[in-house]
Amino acid sequence: VFERAFDYFRTSAPEQKEERAMLLEEWLNMESKFGSIGDVSLVQKKLPRKVKRKRAIVTEDSTPAG
Repeated sequence: VFERAFDYFRTSAPEQKEERAMLLEEWLNMESKFGSIGDVSLVQKKLPRKVKRKRAIVTEDSTPAG
């Protein structure tokens, strides 16, 4: 059921990223409750990762700083 819902959100409704993330969190909770039967690593691979982006600092005279 979770796989079908995840596929739907990914293909048919890509703009609903928050809902897809909530679905993955609930899926992970359900898999972890089943213990050794649940496949937690499969769900963890699909979880969104936080990406830290670096931006170059430019001074007032348009020269790169740092």
